[in-house]
This record gives sequence, structure tokens and C-alpha cells, in this order.
Amino acid sequence: MNYLVIDLEMCNVPRDYRSRSYKYANETIQIGAVLLDEEFKRIGTLSQYVHPEHGVIDPFIQNLTGIRNSQVKKAPRIEEALLHMIDWIGDRGLNISLDTPVYYICRRVLADNTPVLFSTDIVPCSLFGTTRTDGIDFTRPIFDILDEACGIQISSTITHLRAAMGDPAVRHALALQRDQALLELSETCYSRLCRPVLRCRTFYTDFFDFALVRKLV
Repeated sequence: MNYLVIDLEMCNVPRDYRSRSYKYANETIQIGAVLLDEEFKRIGTLSQYVHPEHGVIDPFIQNLTGIRNSQVKKAPRIEEALLHMIDWIGDRGLNISLDTPVYYICRRVLADNTPVLFSTDIVPCSLFGTTRTDGIDFTRPIFDILDEACGIQISSTITHLRAAMGDPAVRHALALQRDQALLELSETCYSRLCRPVLRCRTFYTDFFDFALVRKLV
């Protein structure tokens, strides 16, 4: 089991700026996080500035935190910053570093001749142990592969769904129009021992009913 320690820096929200949509006295301006393994050894750290929508960094907050308005002016808003942290947790939760061997499995699904879905699965090679993988059909569902080849059953998943444009490689694979958006489903999957074992990312085109996809999640 991994542990996440979060530290938030906040600014004040003047009373005149508060409304029905935001009635709190403080607003986040920076997210700091440290991910620890089961022996409390550091896996990774995160520092992310956040652009406040209602609060202001006054001289007191600047002196206290060292954070200036110029540093958060072009930073992401809280929703985007939290999504970034979720992605960061998922990647670090697999204990993947630049020199970690992984299987990076890409799939593109066609409806007739039209590409409608593109997915990537990241699986650490260490999960397969001494099992030979040259005979595994990686076009099969990844959950079945983990079950049969690794003896691992997925018991829980952290899921996030958002609108996205996708990187150039994904957009090219899906033959998208210039302004055509995607629905991105990100998943970090855990074994019965609460160990993160799989990172999945799927991009859906508007071929799918996005409302239906949300209900399935």
C-alpha cells in the first residue's frame, strides 16, 4: 500500500469576492504532494501552482509562502491541477521510472473503416516474472492477460473522465478534424492486495454517445 501526503498553500478570499458559487474564506494557490511506499520511502514528489479564481495573494501571504501573483497568473485552475495530480499519482503508483521496463500496449478500434477509439495500457514487465511473453496475444483484453499470465485479478479502479484534445499522435491515429474533441478515460487499476498494477488511458471519438460512456463509468 502506498501513502500520499498533501500540503496546500492558500490565499485569502476577500468577503466582497465571495458568492453563492464560492463562499469560502481561502483558496488554493499551490499543491505539494509526496508519494511514499509501504516502507515510507519516497516514490515521487509533486509541486503545482494553482491559479486562484476568487482569492488574491496579498503581501502577508506572499511573505508567508514566498508565492507571488506572477507565479500563479498562468497556472492551471484547481480542477485542472487536481487532474494533473491524479495522473501523477497513477504513474508514480506503478513505481515506473525512466529505466523501468514496461509493456506499452496500444490499440485502435475501427467501426467499418473509421477509427473510433484509441487506448494505451502500461504494464510493468516485472508482473510477468519468469513467464514467457512471446506467446501472449496482447490484442486480447488486458484484464484477461493479467489474470491468466500473471495470476492477478483487478479488484478496484480509480477512474477519471474528462474532455481532451489528445496529443498529435493520438489525433493522427484517430484521423480527427482540426477542432474535434475527445473523451479521455484514465484508469489506475489495483490488485486484490491494493497494489497498483495497470495504467490505462482510452480516447473516445464522438462516434460514441458521451452521456452513455459517463453512465458506464
